[in-house]
Amino acid sequence: MGQMTMNIYNKALKSRYLKGNRKTKSRILDEFCATNNYNRKSAIRLLTRRLMGTKDKPVGRKKIYDPKILLDPLKAIWLATDQMCGPRLKAALPLWLPYYEARYPLSPSIREQLLAV
Repeated sequence: MGQMTMNIYNKALKSRYLKGNRKTKSRILDEFCATNNYNRKSAIRLLTRRLMGTKDKPVGRKKIYDPKILLDPLKAIWLATDQMCGPRLKAALPLWLPYYEARYPLSPSIREQLLAV
């Protein structure tokens, strides 16, 4: 089989695989592994992967804070506290924020976001 024919065959299997139930998927995997000489786990990855050229959904949690705005004050306070760990920095942030604001005024929305971090 040529490469072009193999690609068409694989796309057809992929669409059948994505629509099928557990029994059907097992049979399709057996067929795919026999023709393409893949092991089962690699075949599952190939058949469940999105098509090339399509946009993937972003992975992970949505960004709550704007890193461009919050990074500078947060980094300055973190360095001033001798690079405290996250939980301690969270507790120390309300204490250190007034001293930072004395030098660099912050908008109320940025202040709220820093306290919410």
